[in-house]
Amino acid sequence: MMLKKSDHFLRVVGVTIAVTCTLISANKLYAQDTSATQLLAWGRNYHGQTDIPVAARSGVSSIAAGGDYTLALKNGRVLAWGIDTHGETDVPKNALSGVSRIAASDLFSLALKKGKVIAWGDDKHGETDVPLAAQSGVSAIATGGNHALALKKGKVIAWGSNTFGQTNIPKEALSGVSAISAGYTSSFALKNGKVIAWGFDFTGAIDVPDSAKSGVTAIAAGGHFILALKGDKVIGWGDKRYGETDIPKALHQGVSQIAAGFYHGMALKDNKVYAWGLEDFYKEVDVPEAAKSGVIAIASGPMAYHSLALKQTSLAGHTGD
Repeated sequence: MMLKKSDHFLRVVGVTIAVTCTLISANKLYAQDTSATQLLAWGRNYHGQTDIPVAARSGVSSIAAGGDYTLALKNGRVLAWGIDTHGETDVPKNALSGVSRIAASDLFSLALKKGKVIAWGDDKHGETDVPLAAQSGVSAIATGGNHALALKKGKVIAWGSNTFGQTNIPKEALSGVSAISAGYTSSFALKNGKVIAWGFDFTGAIDVPDSAKSGVTAIAAGGHFILALKGDKVIGWGDKRYGETDIPKALHQGVSQIAAGFYHGMALKDNKVYAWGLEDFYKEVDVPEAAKSGVIAIASGPMAYHSLALKQTSLAGHTGD
């Protein structure tokens, strides 16, 4: 497939957004406090997923990357742009206020509002059929290829496709879990510093190595691989075909955040974005100069071929492209 020049160029816009962010555990960003920042987006742009709309150029507090679309959270309201073949960017009325978390897959989206999961988009595998258990008390959400995860009082809840056992939650993940993430056909949970995995992946993504069975503080699943943050070092396993788990030496220490796309990984170190994996096609690993300093948060998604970053700036009120 021939790429157009506009399919992989960088988008930078000035926005006002939070600067104190949590670690990435499911390829999305959550922010607090307010300060002037720039929203950067690069990689595949077939459907305008890196073309930041005017509404997302100020006040955004959370972002998530879907297959060919992007979600943002602004003053509790979900904003969405990019492809809409299955209604994945048709934000429902109940997600236009009071939302605290968002997650994006390939063809469906999730939002968390007052502990209740809201879902829209493709429902071929029951992705948007939110179970009763996930309609109250939920604290975190994550999306895989055709399945969804939610975290409720330390217990993992799952629904959607179960072709590969990705929604068959192991007993170990029914209590004490602190973070969740999902790959294309796999699911992951973090419990007492140990990564738990289930489902199926031909690349070995669910075969958790000994190094990830203790001391892990964050997880981020890509399409067929997973990254983990242990101390301040990035470790990864699973798909190696495009170098997704070939962690750069620079990321063996000093890392504060991680994120993963379908075929690429991302990390934040000293406010600089690092990316690795699939090269030369969609340019999602070609970190622009603007993202090599002053960045405070990063995001991608298990079905995404584009990358997102937030950069702190003193140019408050700037809205130029």
